[in-house]
Amino acid sequence: MFFRTNTLWAKIRRVLSPDTWMVKLLNLSVVKEDSAKPGTVIIQIDGLSHHEFTRALHRGEMPHLKRLIKYEGYTDYAHYSGQPSSTPAVQGEIFYGVKSSVPSFSYRDEISGETYNMFNPAHALEIEKRIKNKGAPLLAGGSAYGDIFTGGAKEAHFCVSAIGWGTLFSAANPVAIAVFTLMHIHIIIRAALLTAAELALALYDSLRGYFSGKNLLDEIKYIPFRVIACVIMREIIGVGAKIDIARGIPVIHMNFAGYDEQSHHRGPKSKFAHWSLKAIDSVIKIVWKAAKRASHRDYEVMIYSDHGQEETVYYGDIYGKTAQEAINEVLKSEISTDCLDPESVKNGGYLRASLMRVVPAKTAGVEMKDNIKSGKYAVITALGPLGHIYTPEKLSLEQKDAIARSLVTNSKIPLVLVSAGRGRATAWNASGKYLLPRDAIKVLGENHPFLKETVKDLVDLCAHKGSGGLIFSGLREQGKYITFYNERGSHGGPGPLETAGFALLPADIDLPIDKKINNAGLREAFFRSLNRGRGGKSLMSKIIAPVSTSIELKIMSYNVHACKGADGKVSPERIAEVIASHNPDIVAMQEIDSRDNVHQAKVIADLLSMNFYYHSSVMLKTGLHGNAIMSRFDLKLVKRGSLPNLARTPFLEKRGILWVEINAHGRKLQVVNTHLSLFQPEGMMQVKYMLGREWLGGAGEAGPVILCGDFNSHINSRIYKTIGGHLKSVHFHAPGHKHLRTFPSIFPLGLVDHIFLSEGVKALNIEAPKTSLERMASDHLPLIANIRIEGIKDSRKNNAA
Repeated sequence: MFFRTNTLWAKIRRVLSPDTWMVKLLNLSVVKEDSAKPGTVIIQIDGLSHHEFTRALHRGEMPHLKRLIKYEGYTDYAHYSGQPSSTPAVQGEIFYGVKSSVPSFSYRDEISGETYNMFNPAHALEIEKRIKNKGAPLLAGGSAYGDIFTGGAKEAHFCVSAIGWGTLFSAANPVAIAVFTLMHIHIIIRAALLTAAELALALYDSLRGYFSGKNLLDEIKYIPFRVIACVIMREIIGVGAKIDIARGIPVIHMNFAGYDEQSHHRGPKSKFAHWSLKAIDSVIKIVWKAAKRASHRDYEVMIYSDHGQEETVYYGDIYGKTAQEAINEVLKSEISTDCLDPESVKNGGYLRASLMRVVPAKTAGVEMKDNIKSGKYAVITALGPLGHIYTPEKLSLEQKDAIARSLVTNSKIPLVLVSAGRGRATAWNASGKYLLPRDAIKVLGENHPFLKETVKDLVDLCAHKGSGGLIFSGLREQGKYITFYNERGSHGGPGPLETAGFALLPADIDLPIDKKINNAGLREAFFRSLNRGRGGKSLMSKIIAPVSTSIELKIMSYNVHACKGADGKVSPERIAEVIASHNPDIVAMQEIDSRDNVHQAKVIADLLSMNFYYHSSVMLKTGLHGNAIMSRFDLKLVKRGSLPNLARTPFLEKRGILWVEINAHGRKLQVVNTHLSLFQPEGMMQVKYMLGREWLGGAGEAGPVILCGDFNSHINSRIYKTIGGHLKSVHFHAPGHKHLRTFPSIFPLGLVDHIFLSEGVKALNIEAPKTSLERMASDHLPLIANIRIEGIKDSRKNNAA
């Protein structure tokens, strides 16, 4: 009853959904092609380091993300950003598979000779044109919000390389806008309150900047654009993503930049920056719920940050002049060359706010200016803690060493790097000259979380075609890192926090056990999520051989309800996702169908790369209905048949039983799967038959026995106790056992699914997971048991005792 009621409510909720109605009112297209295939929502929280993410979880600032870890089976990974640790470099690799697509956020382009700034739409567009054909675009056919690149998205909204709303409101009319406002009035009110708070904070910042010597008018004029970047864009992106989910867009990527913006101004540890995380978390919660209730496709939601930030101090505040001025003095002394500074660094910190001032309609007419093409001067670029020096003439290694030594000694630049040939670089800091990668610890510190990866990428960065002959960094051994742009939080360099973002991924994404992932790994995980059900890589991990004579296995018993979920959708792919998220070795499924030309067991087995046997117990008008056993190991059919039924009870469903032998690491296991009658007298008759010589009575002679199924009986029933007299129930033999509940999945009230074990098989632990995925996929929760099958020698000892 609970399940049917929930299914009905889900249908009503879809009909009344504001997002569904907005799709119609805005005359937006609905993606019907491959609508049965899964979709992916990818959420990027810009600039949030793994350290600050963990801190936010502990302080209760991101309750929804904490819930995903605690109750939804999500795994927290440390994400290595690569070098440089900046959004365009990370998105270039994740979106297109191109590593270090740019050498820095600001640099001199080797092709055009111009100084590129990745917040310049024309520059971002030009870079994306160069890399878009080098790898499969991640967001092809999808939508992108607030990114640097579009990732090949069909619809891009407020991405730097495609400023504007795309097609989201292209067909809007006054009536649609009015209805939109009414439907989202709660979001509008919240956005208004947050905007007021942000305005107050921005005004405070402006006054503080004025008293520190900045121009008050310059500070104040950026306030509305900062509010747009930090608050309004976040709310609009959330609404846009919900509408895209309602449309069935296959892949949606959104970037929430508010924390990064706040961190640049106030520091990554500041209360203001962490305050913005609460609002980001609430928007993610809304999007996550919309994804899980989607009617057109099953969405997976994946969350990550592109990089972190370091607490920094501005070079100019320490030495009374800009780093560019200090570097110019060294260049004039060493090689008699003046430098040009193409960037304004004294006021600092308003790049995103400047971006908000771009008029969308004029984007197509933006042209790159001939900003720096002089052959007489050196060029210095530095929008953060990492900078490049481009000299008009090629320097010898001796000249570079002399400049590097002078920059460290006289200009107090913390770290200077010079390429020293293939796979090597020299590094100068206050302690002397070092060779990379050999002296990585002396340069980056022994506690760097990605020491090996960072030093390799740093050496490669020195040899990048777009890098300067000398690279300088604010990374220093003691105190806050130095930034060469006027801000309190920075990223772009090789620091331990700026290179370590986070990734929060669902349990069915099989990743390294060390809880670390790089950009290439994230790209693979995103594609794997998108390719669920498309004949791609198996959702299951590989078999790991045992290290002793005993073997440990994970068993799952699962009534899949013909793959029909609480939302009324029939989806074998979703059942496969449930199974893959727990990575079992053996799965016994009940109520699995073969109808309408869809063999559900085969679909699931193909997705999981498992072997299987299927037995139909009921012939339906549209197909078959029965039980299946799947395993990663080889299996052979021993027997399958029907269970007896009472005479003159045509209203009762016929029941079946399936017995296979599984060869697990050389041990032969007898696995039996059944689904007993709802009518207890008939169920009792079926149990007696099942315990007879033809079935379980003879199975024990062939090896250890595992009996799984939906017995339609609770633990105090006669049926349960009768089976318990011959086999051990995992509920009473697993250490610290508790009576789990598996039915109904929406609101579990009782236990009707059981796993029984013979002698020589020990239950280690049991669970009945109930994340939103399990509650939605079927009317039963899966029952999972980790078991140990004793080695041959161990079994003999037990028998002797």
